[in-house]
Amino acid sequence: MPNKPARYGIKIWVACDSKSSYAWKMQVYTGKPTAGGSEKNQGMRVVLDVTEGLTGGHKTVTCDNFFTSYELGQRLLERDVAMVGTVRRNKPELPLALLASKNRQVLSSKFAFTSTTTLVSYMAKKNKNVMLMSTLHTEAPDDDAAGRRKDGKPAIVLDYNSNKGGVDNLDKVIGTYSCRRMTARWPLVIFHNIIDVSSYNAFVLWREINPGWLPGKRNKRRLFLEQLGKALVTPLIQKRERLPRTAASASVVRAVQKNSAKCRDWPEEQEDEDKEEDEEEEEEAAEEEEEEEEQQQKRKTKQRKEQQQQQHQQQPMTMTTTTTTTSSAVSPPGTHNKRKRCQICPAKKDRKTQTVCSGCKTFICKGCTLPYCPTCAHFNLGADTSGGEARRRHV
Repeated sequence: MPNKPARYGIKIWVACDSKSSYAWKMQVYTGKPTAGGSEKNQGMRVVLDVTEGLTGGHKTVTCDNFFTSYELGQRLLERDVAMVGTVRRNKPELPLALLASKNRQVLSSKFAFTSTTTLVSYMAKKNKNVMLMSTLHTEAPDDDAAGRRKDGKPAIVLDYNSNKGGVDNLDKVIGTYSCRRMTARWPLVIFHNIIDVSSYNAFVLWREINPGWLPGKRNKRRLFLEQLGKALVTPLIQKRERLPRTAASASVVRAVQKNSAKCRDWPEEQEDEDKEEDEEEEEEAAEEEEEEEEQQQKRKTKQRKEQQQQQHQQQPMTMTTTTTTTSSAVSPPGTHNKRKRCQICPAKKDRKTQTVCSGCKTFICKGCTLPYCPTCAHFNLGADTSGGEARRRHV
């Protein structure tokens, strides 16, 4: 869109209050219709859609030259709503006498009237006039009031200038404090905009209900958003306060509770008690993990011993001399000069070794090996027993 700070984006039609910029209704522009050709009188259709429900109560719609037309003014009058706005020079309802700008005095005005509508041509600069249409001003202009102003602006121009910035101000305040993030998904862009507009509308309503809230503060909206965010997340934090959680997430939950404690006005004693409870839970969880690892290691060792005893009983002894040596004798091909973590110990112990099991080629440390006599080693693992002993090789 021309004259907009953003280079690209999603266009949204908005009707908002001219003073507070409270968003009344929003409508996303979805492009040209897929069938039936281009839309006619789009500006009038948009204004009628976004102002639906604003009936009676001396309400006035201020719009720019894209929307303003004589037909729109009459349609709004049927809803008891007035209209003030600039008019494009190509509108067929404009009289030629008001369109002419040559030989006219600067800051002068010309008027045209119907029973319900007033049209004014104001010479803002030499050879340049501005056309405005109004169904609010139906009486003849007060020459004395206009003459007292140096620029000679009529009441229609003054009312339009004072009320035309509602939507632009809404864009400004939303851009100051926004939850928008860079994304390529258009539904997420719409969702972020809904959150921004909703939070600003909530601030406007809160300010109207509580006019004496934080007097003298110039950053009321920032403080309101901070309190609003805490009020939205605090019930969820309290709900998760006593839920079971792992030791890894306890620190994160404790940090969130510490931040939310200010909003809930928890005493310091309560915070200390909660911290002690969390620390105890962490210690208990760590002890349980260590005990479980020890039990698993003992079960594995016991199973290996039972299997070895059974195999030893089945095979007759041929040698009486035993040597206490590891059962991992040969390193697998392609692993020369490499150290790897023991595949039996827990990963957190990080024990590195060059010894591998000659049977399954698994890297094992010294603490995970068992002594065999040469006969048992040859029978069980097929190790090299030449010389009456199993040798441990380092390559």
